[in-house]
Amino acid sequence: MPQPLTSGPAPEVVGVTPGGAPIAVDVSDDEVTLLFLTSDCKECKRCWERAAGAAKTGEGALTIIITPDPATDSRRSVARLAPAGTTVVMSSAAWHCYGVTKAPWRVQVRSGAIASSGPAVQT
Repeated sequence: MPQPLTSGPAPEVVGVTPGGAPIAVDVSDDEVTLLFLTSDCKECKRCWERAAGAAKTGEGALTIIITPDPATDSRRSVARLAPAGTTVVMSSAAWHCYGVTKAPWRVQVRSGAIASSGPAVQT
């Protein structure tokens, strides 16, 4: 079983939007939070809600939500959950590149390098 990346360069995130358009996201900005979520996991629901709240207030680092491919997760469900103004990428390849095997998972990227990686659930 692959281990999550905890250091080194952060791979580019490539996939499709919930609407089906191709998307590639360069994560070499100053600070980026990657949230690996699914549309049906109970623990992910709080993360989707928290991301929506942060998007409304403009708080925190740039957040990119990454879900599995449309073949695995529902584009319609992901689109319904996606906070306005937040980049959402459906990409199982990104899950594999970052070694993520469970959701919700959070990866913090600083200056293009992985700074931290771990569960995203907060009590």
